[in-house]
Amino acid sequence: MIPNFDLNGLLPPFIGPSPTLAAAQAPFRTDILELVNQLGISPTRKSLLRGLIEYRYQLRSLGFQGGYQILNGSFCEDCELIRGVDPGDIDAITFVKRPAAKISNVDFSNFVAANLPMLDPNSVKATFGVHSFLVDLDAPSESTIPVSLYFFSLFSHQKTTKQWKGTVRIELQTSVLDQNALRLVGP
Repeated sequence: MIPNFDLNGLLPPFIGPSPTLAAAQAPFRTDILELVNQLGISPTRKSLLRGLIEYRYQLRSLGFQGGYQILNGSFCEDCELIRGVDPGDIDAITFVKRPAAKISNVDFSNFVAANLPMLDPNSVKATFGVHSFLVDLDAPSESTIPVSLYFFSLFSHQKTTKQWKGTVRIELQTSVLDQNALRLVGP
């Protein structure tokens, strides 16, 4: 469930009386349909959601089946109200399991090099409007933990005000829901 924006136009970092209840804290687990229904409230937002859905399709077509995305940035704020501007993109940390045939480090490195336009944050942002960073869940924890903590520190606070805020989590392998969501945002 995605909570409503707070008085500052941000998703709250938790709901209820205590930040210690895991079920009531960010990232708020939801699905692409709820994301579209709750945050797809303008033509710009719908366009960004189309890009996100297409990007998710492309990731699955490359063989990434397991994983999830943590979404944030201006898309997960009421930036139209608090700053008078549309969101410029959707920020996403995409946590993925390697494709089955690319499990070894050598195979995965070659796979990444061969698919760089789909995996490079700048290319993805230019193509889909998604500022996405990939985190390899099959990499050793010694490398994934620092990267995850780095992104958590960036995503847990609003960029300009530094206010604490919440994030949204959606599963990657929900292609049927993505198709339904695409119908909702239109062509």
